[in-house]
Amino acid sequence: MFCTFVSMNIKALIGVGVGAAILLYLVGRKKLSGSATFSFEKFKVDLKKKAIIITLGVNNPTSQNLTINSIVGNLSLSGKVVAAVETFVKTNVMPNAKTLIDLTVKPSLVGLAQTVLALAKKTQKAADLKMKFVGNGNVDGIAIPINTQLG
Repeated sequence: MFCTFVSMNIKALIGVGVGAAILLYLVGRKKLSGSATFSFEKFKVDLKKKAIIITLGVNNPTSQNLTINSIVGNLSLSGKVVAAVETFVKTNVMPNAKTLIDLTVKPSLVGLAQTVLALAKKTQKAADLKMKFVGNGNVDGIAIPINTQLG
């Protein structure tokens, strides 16, 4: 009877230990993914493809790999949304490194025209053009807000 009691307690302890290990792993992954930061690196207008290509930087200041599962959001120019942006291509971000992700944005014809006109205006200084990306990135299953501006 004593052996049965001890055997049941050992099984319970193993179960609690495994549960605690899983919980610590999940909390650790959330902290790791929460440390990723995004930056707006550059953009260009490709008139042939009728697209805007933006480059976001993903910084991983941790000692473990991170996986970007998706990025969604809106691209705006001087406060006006010119396009919705989305990618569902998984990207690996190495430890203690920055990875650049190019996103091809297909704005509406109006959005593309607004972008080209704003860039072509001689009276508008480049510093006055505020290109901004606001959205979310799925980093290792955790949604990370992105709010970054070029420049």
